[in-house]
Amino acid sequence: MTSNTQTSASAVESRRRIAYLEALSQIQSEIASQRSLDQILDKVIQSAIDILGEAACAVLLLDPDGQTLTCRASKGVLCSEYDKAAPNGKQSLAERVLQTKKMVAINDYRNESALRLPTLENGRLPGAATSAPILVGQDRIVGVLEAYSDEPRTLNEEELQCLNTLAGSVGISLVNGNVRAELQKQRTWLDAVLRAVPSAILISQKPGDRLALANERAEELFGRKLELGVPLTEMPAKYGIFELDGSPIPIDRFPLYRASAYGEPSDLIEMMIISADGGRRIVQGSAQPMYDESGNISGTVGELEDITRLIAVQVALEKALAKEHYLAETLQKALIPDIPECMDVLMIGRAYATAFAEDRMGGDFFDVFPPNAEQVSIVIGDVSGKGLRAAVLTALVRYTLRAYSYEDASPKRLIEKLNDVVASEVEPEEFATLFYGLWDVKQQSLSFVNAGHEPPLYLACSESEARELSASGSLVGALPGALYREHSVRLSSGDRLLLYTDGATEAKGDKGSFGLEAVKDFFVAKRHESPSEFSAQLMDRLKEYSSGHLRDDIAILLISAS
Repeated sequence: MTSNTQTSASAVESRRRIAYLEALSQIQSEIASQRSLDQILDKVIQSAIDILGEAACAVLLLDPDGQTLTCRASKGVLCSEYDKAAPNGKQSLAERVLQTKKMVAINDYRNESALRLPTLENGRLPGAATSAPILVGQDRIVGVLEAYSDEPRTLNEEELQCLNTLAGSVGISLVNGNVRAELQKQRTWLDAVLRAVPSAILISQKPGDRLALANERAEELFGRKLELGVPLTEMPAKYGIFELDGSPIPIDRFPLYRASAYGEPSDLIEMMIISADGGRRIVQGSAQPMYDESGNISGTVGELEDITRLIAVQVALEKALAKEHYLAETLQKALIPDIPECMDVLMIGRAYATAFAEDRMGGDFFDVFPPNAEQVSIVIGDVSGKGLRAAVLTALVRYTLRAYSYEDASPKRLIEKLNDVVASEVEPEEFATLFYGLWDVKQQSLSFVNAGHEPPLYLACSESEARELSASGSLVGALPGALYREHSVRLSSGDRLLLYTDGATEAKGDKGSFGLEAVKDFFVAKRHESPSEFSAQLMDRLKEYSSGHLRDDIAILLISAS
């Protein structure tokens, strides 16, 4: 008889364990399938009641204020029970869990007169209750999962572990929901930037090297709807991409594929697109690889520009075409442009390095370009944040600044326009520091605005000390309607201007930060080096000082009048 009883109890226990594992598997599947939080909470509550044989169960979550608990889902007990005012001196079971961040089990409520009890739907007070904390991360509590019994009861270790596991599932669901919301927000940002960019933009994604995004300008250029998910290897044949002579373009010349396959920026090449109606367009395009946090290629970003009209007037307007080609090429460069070493009578040196083990899409950037035949624009900046979000903000700043500079390159008016655009597009905590200088070829003078950026260092040919151009204004995007002051400095033959981001002065070594004075000393000591050699040597010195472990991105730009 005893043997039969033990066998029966063992079978019941086995069935309950199987039910527990099945319920947990279903909950994990629903989390993975991106079910709504309410659906997952209902499943968790039903599982707790079925597996533990409880009379009621409820999930209470903390409000954003971090102080108030709100009943989000329940069964066997009404959520309105938790809205009732507590008798003087009495505490709820959930409040006790919030204080300890540990599970609390009350085996017999009759011995807990200091606790406030909810009334179950059957009209009775619970005989026992257990409350498990819902944690996010190691110790941040966001709510509780409570289970109630009609009669006094003691849950065994396995039952307590079951309740803890179900509470953990709720925590995972909350984290996943926040991640999905953030990803959707980033996608909305990216879509806004893609709509603002005048070029055709194509983005591919690994694994599989498939088309992931295309802006409206790209579909206008191809003359058809672009199918997301199509492999890059199929795009030339599917969308009529050819060499200029009409022959099929080799796949390793297709910019998006080349950047992904070789892990380097593709050359700017000219191609022909034949649309579905037989129309032909000449385009020039390039692509840049994107990297994940591990340094692996995660996709590519490509730019295409319609140059059909330029090609048609190439013979008659060769000089104008060369200028337009240059402007299109510089606009199509990715976050780190390919700046020539000489522009008019300016010698240019530049260097860029990303932080150790960080996403390559950092927030530092620089640019040098001629807005017209008589002037040269000099830009360096740093946007808040890292990764894709920083890259999106960088693109917004760069494209807007360039677009306005061709209309009016005046530093004061340009930065005020840029500030208002950025302020209207970004979150309150997002901004950019920026130095914008405009060098006049004939006057040999540099007018500039500094919007919260590191002070440039000016070294005159006739002087032995570098001095700071310390004038500064409001951060770009931080204050709508902000006004900026324009300053100027003489930049004659042999004079030098060193621009840098805060990663240079804040590079960490055994003796602390590298510091501004060390940058000044290096600037003076290496004054006879060419701009390109100086920029490379300063970057090497900063890497040596930090033992190769840069904690922040570094951008360096040296301008020398010759």
